[in-house]
Amino acid sequence: MLDSSSAIGAGMSDERPDRVEKRLDGLEDGQHKLLVQYEDQRRLLMVVADGVAAANERVDAADDRVSGGFAALEKRMDHGFAQMDRRFTSLETVLTSFIETQDRINRDAADRDADRERRIKAMED
Repeated sequence: MLDSSSAIGAGMSDERPDRVEKRLDGLEDGQHKLLVQYEDQRRLLMVVADGVAAANERVDAADDRVSGGFAALEKRMDHGFAQMDRRFTSLETVLTSFIETQDRINRDAADRDADRERRIKAMED
């Protein structure tokens, strides 16, 4: 039977700890590269987030301007329609008065014509 210390000692040379050391160094380098990439991505994400926030502010400002424009347009249109309504009401009043006056004139003329016709007929008989 072999001595366990001699078997371990015989299989293990000085180069195995060196290989483990190199492997650990490689892992540390990989970890460092990964950390650097993570930080770069994080910075880029922050830039994108800042850009999105700025764009959101601009959209909100534009929305406010558009809403204000629509409110002003609605106010002007309401005023214009009210003004048109007043003008049409005034025009309707004038036309109604004209129609009533013309109707009276026509009835009076018809009455006069009828009266004249009666008198002419009476003179002819």
